[in-house]
Amino acid sequence: MAIHVELSSNNGAAFEDEPVSEMIRALYFAARKLEEGRIENFKVFDSNGNACGKVVFSHDD
Repeated sequence: MAIHVELSSNNGAAFEDEPVSEMIRALYFAARKLEEGRIENFKVFDSNGNACGKVVFSHDD
């Protein structure tokens, strides 16, 4: 199994003032979902509620 995390700061105002801090916050969002046992694909949201990325699981055959 592989986990792919993709984040983009191009989608909104949440990244304008402190882009690195917002990216870290988005990574924490993804980490919390994984800690909760989320084992399916899901979107990652910025602090304004806009989708800014995704987590995708793939199974190596």
